[in-house]
Amino acid sequence: MARSSPAGGVLMRTILWVDDEPHVLMSARRLYRSRYSIDVATDGQQALAKIAQKPGGYAVIVADLRMPGMDGIELLERVRACAPDTVRIMLTGVADLSVAVRAVNQGQIFRFLGKPVSPEELTTALDEAIRQYELVTAERELLEETLTGAVRLLLEMLSLSHPTAFARSARIRGLVRALCDDLRVPDAWQVELAAMLSQIGCVAIPDHILARIVERRQVPEAEMRLFERHPHLGAELIRRIPRLEEVAAIVEAQNQLFDSVPPPPLGARILKLALDYDGLLAGGLQEGAAIARLRARTGWYDPTVLHALERRVRATPPPKVRRVHVGELRPGMVLAEDVRLPTGALVLCRGQEVTPILCERLKNFSAQITEVTIAEVAQPSV
Repeated sequence: MARSSPAGGVLMRTILWVDDEPHVLMSARRLYRSRYSIDVATDGQQALAKIAQKPGGYAVIVADLRMPGMDGIELLERVRACAPDTVRIMLTGVADLSVAVRAVNQGQIFRFLGKPVSPEELTTALDEAIRQYELVTAERELLEETLTGAVRLLLEMLSLSHPTAFARSARIRGLVRALCDDLRVPDAWQVELAAMLSQIGCVAIPDHILARIVERRQVPEAEMRLFERHPHLGAELIRRIPRLEEVAAIVEAQNQLFDSVPPPPLGARILKLALDYDGLLAGGLQEGAAIARLRARTGWYDPTVLHALERRVRATPPPKVRRVHVGELRPGMVLAEDVRLPTGALVLCRGQEVTPILCERLKNFSAQITEVTIAEVAQPSV
């Protein structure tokens, strides 16, 4: 699968060639400069540094087995960990089957070529390696597009069918992202996505039950039990999407207490705190009173996460609120108040981020709704 360059030709893939003998590197550049873009390194450390600094990464790495310091097997094993899409080829003059087996097992190399190797044989191996790279990256890109589309579909389904539940997930998303930044959480995208999908299980709950819970009216025990199952129902939906197993686990554990045995994952601890804090604010408490209420719940929350929330709340200035005409709404704006029809029927909820679909939905009510209130949140001072 060849890709076109901006000029209309074929875009040359970049190969990283690693060898401690400079004449080998010079020969590689001379032989293949018209076919590939060749970058070179004289040892493993230099190669890893180049990989770390290369935007988009290398399509192929060719490494000699015998090099001082880090040998080719260790290098390709480390490349496998830090740049898994890069296809790995090893060159060696050692005729030892055990070495070849170790290289394949540890570095999971694509080709193991014995020296001397003819230019034709090496060209064939490089072409096949590039085809393998393009196949792997194309599959990954397709998977990512499918993942993005599936998540977008779930969220739009929730926003249209249960705007109250969607608004809650939209409100906590920014807080969860901020807490992940403050705590330097690895794979923070999973926690943020879990926040966005935390209420997706509510699609299985009838509207009248959700309305009673949101409005804090008396809820029959059977209906409350159904509502309490929404994290599990949501997790089951999310598990159907490839690569979201960890996100599903966070969503399912969103109501677990910190002192549970075993304790919930860090992402779920962040999500529970954000949800409970949002619930207290929605119930009418001010920020300071809400924090005090959270602190009083011994064993419920991770102290480190709670401290990060306190710092974040103290550092965040109150949002600026203003009225805008419905026609002025743009995607990315955040609603500061519920949007209701003159009859009192809820159209959109406070905290919802405006999307293109929501803009169109509001236009359908333009005869009854002319203005809405939006919040402009300044950046915190932390």
